Amino acid sequence: MKERRAGAKSVKRLLQYVAPWKFRYVSGLLVTALDPYMKSLLVGLFIGGMLEFAQDGDFVGVMREAAKWLLLMAAWLLAAAVGQYAFESAGRRAAAELKKDLYRDMICAPYRLISRQHSGDLLSRLDSDVDSCQRLWGELTRDIARTVLSVILGFITVWSIHWLIAVVLCGVGVFMLVFNSFLIRSNQERYKELAAQQGENIAHMSDLLAGSRLVRIYGEDTGLMRRFEDSCMKFFHTSMRALNVRACYYGFNQVNAGLTLAGSLGLGMILYYQGILSLTALPLLIQMGTMVVSPIAELGWTWDSWNEVAPRIDRVTELLDQEKEDIGRGEGGDVSFGQGAAIRAEHMSFFYEEGKPALTDVDLEIPMGSTYGIVGHSGSGKSTLLRLLMGMEDYQGSLRIGGREVRDMPLAGLRSRIAYVPQECPLFDGSIFENIQLGRLSASREEVLEAAAAADVDEFVSGMEHGYDTLVGENGVKLSGGQRQRIAIARAMLKDAPILLLDEVTAALDGAAEQRIQGSLSRLMQGRTTLIVAHRLSNVTDADQILVFDGGKVVQQGNHGQLLESDGLYARLYRLQTGELG
Repeated sequence: MKERRAGAKSVKRLLQYVAPWKFRYVSGLLVTALDPYMKSLLVGLFIGGMLEFAQDGDFVGVMREAAKWLLLMAAWLLAAAVGQYAFESAGRRAAAELKKDLYRDMICAPYRLISRQHSGDLLSRLDSDVDSCQRLWGELTRDIARTVLSVILGFITVWSIHWLIAVVLCGVGVFMLVFNSFLIRSNQERYKELAAQQGENIAHMSDLLAGSRLVRIYGEDTGLMRRFEDSCMKFFHTSMRALNVRACYYGFNQVNAGLTLAGSLGLGMILYYQGILSLTALPLLIQMGTMVVSPIAELGWTWDSWNEVAPRIDRVTELLDQEKEDIGRGEGGDVSFGQGAAIRAEHMSFFYEEGKPALTDVDLEIPMGSTYGIVGHSGSGKSTLLRLLMGMEDYQGSLRIGGREVRDMPLAGLRSRIAYVPQECPLFDGSIFENIQLGRLSASREEVLEAAAAADVDEFVSGMEHGYDTLVGENGVKLSGGQRQRIAIARAMLKDAPILLLDEVTAALDGAAEQRIQGSLSRLMQGRTTLIVAHRLSNVTDADQILVFDGGKVVQQGNHGQLLESDGLYARLYRLQTGELG
């Protein structure tokens, strides 16, 4: 019962997306739902009218009757086409709005939530599960409305012909519903499994594509390939068990519908020979009998389709209902703290999980316009500090930029004042120009090219046939690591933010590539408050101050020379990297 309530809540939530086009949607739904009944009614009346004039030998009457009913049929078919268009267009608009909201909510979700979800599962929810929502607005709602209207109107029409046939059809319909409900409920849990398994399949596929080079080198015996194959077979076996049940009730319903229709026609013939029914009523009886029995036979299929879609709808509404960052938090949307703002932390702590601190009681002060290096072992809290500065995580204690508490600043304003260059800087599947312009979308072409020149992007773009209009491929696959980093630096230059965060910018580059971008980095850091997270200590030797992190705490602070003289953790790391072990 709990799952059913959750499904109803999800349906109510999603139906709000068609509300802006409710007149178009409801009117289109009504027309498409009435379509089978109206066609059967017109055909039955058409044949009955033709038989009546044919019995009297009135050829002119037959032709007049045919013309009348053909015009009525044509008018209805045109109305049905318009109704179908209105109905489907409203559903497609709703699906487009839903996808926009989902992508917006995913971007606005706290970092801790998104980082714990596999991108493949998220893509499954954003794509195939949204398609299931469109099925809810479209064929499922239409089929349910069509079934209800066809059965009710068909039953009323059959009752008007003769009550005994209507009672027989009603009894058979109740029996079919009871039988369907018994079988269909056994599939509910299977469809929940299928929805989750599809997300797992796409997650494994995403891992395979991301690790394609590993798979090529190690062959099909890699764990990635085995997990993907096992996931596919698990999905197949579950779907086959569901299909077996569908085949049982579908076959039963079709056979039962055929026998019921034949029995109703036989009963109608008996009543005709007894003089109770007229010959012209038999065609209408056949059409309306079909209207009662066939929808009931299809209702099981529709019901089962709903059970298939319901878990996927819940997966979509889970994304809609998940926690979101308060982008507009704080007073006002403007964050102004000058070029090169000061950063101060007092007794600041951060916990990924209860009892597992990533940062503990951190005190630091970074003056305006200075350059600070942040070094330490992996997992010591270096990159965590950068995420806190960008408002991606909450913290305990105090963390201020330009005298303002980070947790109280409007996020959009805060992030507009920070430029961030990570180690694996993502590029999007577009041109080099477009990737640089992401730093400031309002920038002119001249400003983008100026930033590119300052970051030495010209050095490799000048040799490309299409220059800055060259497409970089997915995640910059057509470029080298150094080229991608220079584009990222150009993007940060274009943003021209007072705070610059560099997170292992050169860690993945060789010595030659690192040397080529050092000049670009130096120009980027001028006049800004800069934090440089680095494993290579050579990257921070010229920093004004160096913060040494260990176990989530700042254990040392000083410039390069002072830290070497103190013979602490920094000195040991430096000797280890330079080979001076003595």
